[in-house]
Amino acid sequence: MFFDTPIYAFFLALVVLIYWRIGWRSQNRMLLVASYIFYGWWDVRFLGLIAASTVVDYYCARTGYSVTPEQWRFYEVYGLFRLGVIAQQIYYRYFHRQTTNEAYARFLPMTIYLEERCNRLIDEAAS
Repeated sequence: MFFDTPIYAFFLALVVLIYWRIGWRSQNRMLLVASYIFYGWWDVRFLGLIAASTVVDYYCARTGYSVTPEQWRFYEVYGLFRLGVIAQQIYYRYFHRQTTNEAYARFLPMTIYLEERCNRLIDEAAS
């Protein structure tokens, strides 16, 4: 379901109509269900991602847990570092001719960018 299709226009109209007809306590649940239908319609694989996000958000809201900007920066650098390691290993295999797919040659600039981004974030935190 794409934004420029008639089925999306129908889906959106239906969601808006239902949203305004139900009580305010049920509106969030209805939007959650509509989101699952929308993302599942496009690609079923995204349902696991949105379900995990729903569980984490619900847990954080119920427990009052929040992440400070400093903590968020750590998680961002850590995630980018992990992606950089994966990209570097893929490029390593290409460079040593363990694979012949030319698309893997593009992983070197990606690795360099991820390293530079991590370094910038670390420098910003230090200053």
